[in-house]
Amino acid sequence: MIFEISSVALESEPAEIKYLKFIDALSMYGGDWRIDKNFFPKLDFGEDSTAIIELKNLPQKGVKFTLFFRYRNFLDDHHSSDDRVYIEFGSKINEYGGLVNKTFEYYITGFNAYFAQISPESLLYEDFEISRNKNYRKFIPRFYPIMFISSVMCNEVFHVTLDMFAEVVSKHVEKVWKFNDGIAYIYSSIPPTVEECNEFNIKIKNEIKKVQIV
Repeated sequence: MIFEISSVALESEPAEIKYLKFIDALSMYGGDWRIDKNFFPKLDFGEDSTAIIELKNLPQKGVKFTLFFRYRNFLDDHHSSDDRVYIEFGSKINEYGGLVNKTFEYYITGFNAYFAQISPESLLYEDFEISRNKNYRKFIPRFYPIMFISSVMCNEVFHVTLDMFAEVVSKHVEKVWKFNDGIAYIYSSIPPTVEECNEFNIKIKNEIKKVQIV
């Protein structure tokens, strides 16, 4: 499974400050996905435009945790100017349930995300062709089983308001709620199969089309 989070990099918020804020948020979290400050190395861009931080030897077994911070220069309205969190993990039911019902919202708020999703990794490969060369601030290839989008993204990508989005999605998910100037939903607290993800995606796509604001 993967958990990815995207946040707009801003010149007004230095990467070093945002990194420290996120470290503080994760170290204060009381759930199973809490990460102590000692696991975070110093943020170092070197000669690159993006600093990549890999957290190693985490107490959460089987979790690969990578952060990407964009250097605050030559930023534009494109996903290449995003800060990102990318987490790979196993799908044990107890870990998954805690992640989607508690940690998901906490991480999004702590990173001030505009988009986040949790899904089987194989969906990335299924969507590769339709996603290639797209700007992910303006494009989402599918409705993921667990997803958060900002109000701006909801309007620009799906051409619906948050309330319209909630009304459509609520018929097919366990939970839908607003927070952090956006909306999130949980399709299932149990890891879904790829087939279930694809069926869910088709249903929501078809219903959203019926209510889109032209």
